[in-house]
Amino acid sequence: MIVKEGMRSDLILSVLIPTYNRVKFLETTVSLFISQIISDGLVGQVEIVIGNDASSDGTRDYLNQLQSSHPFIKVINHPKNLGVSGNIEALIAIARGEYIWGMGEDDLIVGGAVKRILRSISVNNPNYILINAKNIMSLDDRNLNYEIINGNRLNIQEDILIKNYETEADKLLKIENWLYLTGLLSAVAFKKKLFLDWIDIAKKRVREENVYLYQAPLIMGMAKLGKLNLIAETLILHRKNENHWSKSVQRILKVNLYDGSEISDIVKEYMPKECARYQKRFASHVFATIFSAKKMGIGVNKYLIDAIKKHYNCFPYNIRFLVILLMPGIILRRF
Repeated sequence: MIVKEGMRSDLILSVLIPTYNRVKFLETTVSLFISQIISDGLVGQVEIVIGNDASSDGTRDYLNQLQSSHPFIKVINHPKNLGVSGNIEALIAIARGEYIWGMGEDDLIVGGAVKRILRSISVNNPNYILINAKNIMSLDDRNLNYEIINGNRLNIQEDILIKNYETEADKLLKIENWLYLTGLLSAVAFKKKLFLDWIDIAKKRVREENVYLYQAPLIMGMAKLGKLNLIAETLILHRKNENHWSKSVQRILKVNLYDGSEISDIVKEYMPKECARYQKRFASHVFATIFSAKKMGIGVNKYLIDAIKKHYNCFPYNIRFLVILLMPGIILRRF
């Protein structure tokens, strides 16, 4: 059905974009959605809801003008910074679509992406949708020029529908990156009601400031409710440059070690077959960040000790792990 701009029909999908001090990237991302919603006749079926997390770079002025120009765009200008998870929750609370699709302010969509998500919803009525992605490195400050550094993250050639996770988990074991992608906001769409059903349970296990808080109810719901549709087409271009929390080594470690470990515990309980693989990835992220910090002479011993003490099972060769991480500091002191 083609709906002219301004008309209303059943609202199916809410695209949620939390943003903070990245107005140039945001402009590019939003323009792609506006173009597809209008050109593909999706007005009335899709809305865009943007949460400005107290930005100071002109984001407010841009969004206010944007909202006045397009009736399918809604904006929240938060008076104070809520953080990633708080911003996402505020957006979900006011979203009117049956389905939610989060989008990073600096990620991009390919042509026909919105229509493709709607087709998945129409055909399969899934509880959750996992969307294939390519990684890119942006070469400018607007994502107009970039290079692809990793394509087809799911590495599947056709769509997959998992109706019951407990009986079909072995199918997913063949797809290496599927669970990792649930932590990428832009790669997941889901029914709003199911997210709300699980978020309070998730908050008993995950701190509210955890940047991956939104991922916890998704993992729980996928495990218990099933109906997960994996889309083989790469519809998302995920920017792998720095983000707000990766500009500091200490902040990276806090996110990887503490935020990531809480999600790892959720996986261990709800998806035990995926646990070993997920913990391996968790450990590799912690290892790489600590090792890099050591080479740069940044003091991160506190995090190294915490990694060993609190997450012993994630590092099966702990003595070797400890020695390797200490070596850069030892070598540097000798010269």
